[in-house]
Amino acid sequence: MKEKLLYFVLILFVSTSVFAQNNSGSTASFTIKGQVVDSLSNESVPYATLRIALASAPQNPVKLLACDDDGKFNATMNKPGKYVMTMESLGKLPAQKAFTLSENKKVLDFGKLFMHDNTQQLNEVTVTAQKPLVKVEVDKLTYSLEDDPEAKTSNALEMFRKVPMVTVDGEDKIQLKGSSNYKIYMNGKPSNLLSGENASDVLKSMPASSIKNIEVITDPGSKYDAEGVGGIINIITTKNALQGYTGTVRANASTMGSFGGGAYVSLKAGKVGITANYGYNNRNSPWNDSYSDRFTDADILAEGKPTLLSEKGRSKNKGPFQYGYLEGSYEIDTLNLLSVGVNLFRGKSKNYSELDAKLNEFSYDDTFQDPRIYNFYRNSKSEGTFGSTDVNIDFQHSTSKKDELLTLSYRFSQSPNDNESHTELSDVYNYYLSGEYPKWNINDASTVEHTGQVDYTTPLFKNHTLEAGVKYINRQNKSNTLEQIYNDSTKIWEDHSRDNSQFKHIQHIYSAYVGYLVRLNKFGFKAGVRAEGTNPNF
Repeated sequence: MKEKLLYFVLILFVSTSVFAQNNSGSTASFTIKGQVVDSLSNESVPYATLRIALASAPQNPVKLLACDDDGKFNATMNKPGKYVMTMESLGKLPAQKAFTLSENKKVLDFGKLFMHDNTQQLNEVTVTAQKPLVKVEVDKLTYSLEDDPEAKTSNALEMFRKVPMVTVDGEDKIQLKGSSNYKIYMNGKPSNLLSGENASDVLKSMPASSIKNIEVITDPGSKYDAEGVGGIINIITTKNALQGYTGTVRANASTMGSFGGGAYVSLKAGKVGITANYGYNNRNSPWNDSYSDRFTDADILAEGKPTLLSEKGRSKNKGPFQYGYLEGSYEIDTLNLLSVGVNLFRGKSKNYSELDAKLNEFSYDDTFQDPRIYNFYRNSKSEGTFGSTDVNIDFQHSTSKKDELLTLSYRFSQSPNDNESHTELSDVYNYYLSGEYPKWNINDASTVEHTGQVDYTTPLFKNHTLEAGVKYINRQNKSNTLEQIYNDSTKIWEDHSRDNSQFKHIQHIYSAYVGYLVRLNKFGFKAGVRAEGTNPNF
């Protein structure tokens, strides 16, 4: 009887989670926006922290957000009522703005909100306040998720929308300062788990409560690899500093047929700490339609006559993926720490596409009896396997000198990228490439990396810091492609693979860097130099 009761409570809990997540996106119905500026200079106040609370309970914020680098903000609210908004920024006096949201007005534009400089001189003062959401340093900007109450009930992608300089559009595509040339790191290391088009899906499955900070590095210094990176988004996960454990269970679903779930646990027992996170998601995107017309003034296929190519198609993809990471740490003593982490990401994707194409001679007066040059209907189906397996081993040694740290790191990464596709044609008329179908392609590809790194950081004088390091990467890429065309007369799939269908490439990448940081009151200066070389083997 006890087991049945336990199962009933668990099912009720998961069902409640699914219901809550399905309806969370439909409750936001009010929008507030504005800009925070200095009262004297009328210049914007970047990254000011805004705390919004009900007027009846001003000490309990219902929403926290940060302005962007122009002092502008845009946020959604769930229900009407009387609110008070507190604005805070370093070197400014806190300011408040009372406002009311009603059903009659869905958008409230504050315009410019003014803050005054804090010029008071006090002999002794005790200040009790929350930490700011955004911390701006010389080389990065840090958004604190552990200080944002919305992180307790949101996923990581939803919190990305609140981070300054990071944008997430309606299709969940992430950009850093309007560019897609960036990398996402986890705990200061590259993560295949969060690379490419899969990043949004993984972030949607990751609870924001498992993240401590999100660092935005728009100008990576000499410490980072020089492989065409315009910026870095570094996710710092939470570590359980107190003895004991904490955990969460989550589930999600959508009306389009996608569903998923997962669990997170963090524990600390003596000198041992463990953090684990697992997520599963089954994607099912709707059909996407496409239409195009292309006019050619003199087409060689029509013997120099003008032509019009009309194409109508649609595509969709679906498939499951799962991810998980397990991190363990052992405090050898007060100065030495050993950490081991394993990331696993695996997924299968099925892609379907259909295309109806017609090439006709173009005529203004419709004098041609049969203007068709060719037409065909193409049907394609492909299945692919993607993902990665990453293993990280780190040893950190600190000294009695404050902030002096030596780190030895090793990383192994293996990423498969296999794909199999079938393509057929029907309703074919005079198409000059029809002899290359039906087509069956199989691609077996993977990338393996071994990375060794040594980093050293030490303060030289007051507000002066030196950092240096060396790094070696052994990267192995291989690909084997089989291209086959079906011979209808012999009923056999014939091999039409090209000469370059087999590929193997090994890179030896060496790098070393030195950086110097100086902090002077409100100002900072950082300079560095990096040397990097690659030795390729084919």
